[in-house]
Amino acid sequence: MDEEKKNKPSTQNNDNGIQPEANSFIEQTDKRIERLETANKKTEELINKQEEIYMKQKLGGTTDGPVESKPKFTDEEKASRARIKAVADVNNSAWGKKYE
Repeated sequence: MDEEKKNKPSTQNNDNGIQPEANSFIEQTDKRIERLETANKKTEELINKQEEIYMKQKLGGTTDGPVESKPKFTDEEKASRARIKAVADVNNSAWGKKYE
């Protein structure tokens, strides 16, 4: 009979008029709310950091962003550019300057 009383939830009210099951439910809910609030704060901090990184990248900073480099020319392309520049220099043409 003692085991039945231990396993059976109490239906009597506490001093404040709330049943024990309700107290535990409220406590569990409060804990869950606290966890959600801390998770929301962390998420907000991460979003702010991401926005800062994005702004730095867009404004020309190199914060972990891709850095554009000049294209690498092959030997054939370099030789071709040199020939074009040589012809432009002989003719005193301005169009050859872009191949420098």
